[in-house]
Amino acid sequence: LAVIALVGVIGTDVLTGLTIAVLLSVSLLLFRASRPYLAVLGRLPSTPPAYVDVTRHETAEPVPGLLLLRIDAPLYFFNATVARAQILASVDQADPVPRAVVIDVGSTTDLDVTTAEMLRQLTVDLADRGTVLALAQARGALRDRLARTELLGAIGEDHIHLSMSEAVAVESRRATSADASLEAPPPDPGLEAPLATAEPVVPPAAT
Repeated sequence: LAVIALVGVIGTDVLTGLTIAVLLSVSLLLFRASRPYLAVLGRLPSTPPAYVDVTRHETAEPVPGLLLLRIDAPLYFFNATVARAQILASVDQADPVPRAVVIDVGSTTDLDVTTAEMLRQLTVDLADRGTVLALAQARGALRDRLARTELLGAIGEDHIHLSMSEAVAVESRRATSADASLEAPPPDPGLEAPLATAEPVVPPAAT
């Protein structure tokens, strides 16, 4: 950018060169934001637990039953569709299919109409896969927007968490309960207590 600004100044004038540099900077910023980096997170064996990008930390371990993701850019109308596609691709690549997807939305402080609709559709898409959507690092302003757009009810207020640690603790407990209910064997009909039968009444003998 500095070279382009310098060329612009030499080829035209200072104001034009600076204008070109500013426009290019804004264009580059929008381009990067339109393709946010989606990090798959794992838990470091530490106290308190830390959740980090698994591609950067070899010791980070996945959380059973959960897929932890972090969007390293604010969600806006120009990257909402790309982010949704990335999230669904990560879910489809996971084996087994996660019980819940927890998304760190700490970079997002507000939601526009397009992003709100994307989250609503993402909730439906994940439900079709048997997966629940949960949000972590959801701050006050974002919670207010979720309430105004009725997303709080669509996602479920109990799936909106203040921190990743809270989200993991709550959603892991739910995932474990769901797995246990599926693995529990059906009751054996042969073990059911027999129905009580009334003894026949024998009339007294005539005397």
